[in-house]
Amino acid sequence: LRSIGRNPRKEPAHCLDQFPGLAKELKIPSDVLWGGSLDDDQYFSAVLRCSSGGLRLWTHYDAMDNALIQLHGEKRVILFPPAASAGLYLDGSS
Repeated sequence: LRSIGRNPRKEPAHCLDQFPGLAKELKIPSDVLWGGSLDDDQYFSAVLRCSSGGLRLWTHYDAMDNALIQLHGEKRVILFPPAASAGLYLDGSS
């Protein structure tokens, strides 16, 4: 499951608009939003990704700030400093 904008090429995702039932249950702390709100100019999008156990993702980078919320089980995340990007074969990644 992944939320995307109504026009994915032109509109950022906003999972709380796309899943209004979830908006009632999920409260995003203001410090995750840089001390602001969803209406703040610094806020860009809210993408929701849900997956089953055992999922493996390729090495990639995210251009925007992210927050990872693990609801159940455990997840192994490996973070690399930006200086390591040349050796990580990121061509074509986003």
